[in-house]
Amino acid sequence: MGLELTEQLDWNLPDALIYLTGGGTGIVGMWKACDELEALGWIGPKHPKMISVQTEGCAPIVKAFVEGERFAEMWSDALTIAPGIRVLAAVADYLILDAIRQSADTAMAVSDAANPRRRGGDGQTRRRISRARGSSHSRGIQEATREWLSQA
Repeated sequence: MGLELTEQLDWNLPDALIYLTGGGTGIVGMWKACDELEALGWIGPKHPKMISVQTEGCAPIVKAFVEGERFAEMWSDALTIAPGIRVLAAVADYLILDAIRQSADTAMAVSDAANPRRRGGDGQTRRRISRARGSSHSRGIQEATREWLSQA
């Protein structure tokens, strides 16, 4: 993903990447791609800020980041309506935390209440949501990002 993103942006990296984090291999892969592209001389030394986002009901990376831990503890009683990021223990926990810290950025948890899947049960809404499954928490992420940017 990191290589594809950089190529699509004409070999320029974005200032920040906001990434819904489950097992974490995506965020780790993107950070590694930045390192490798820099080593090849295809990009400069500036890497994007890595912002890991999880739901409040399953946020082992956020908890470990906030507490300054090297590893994330297994999350018990995970509760979220976003199954793709309901990962109790990320295989790449320390690598995710390294990428976030090396980029001098953050991890945040968003509420399931901001997820449009919580709206009523009409089939039309559910069909729209299933087509946009990867962005099911986009409203919560936008709100959290605005709050984070206002504090920066």
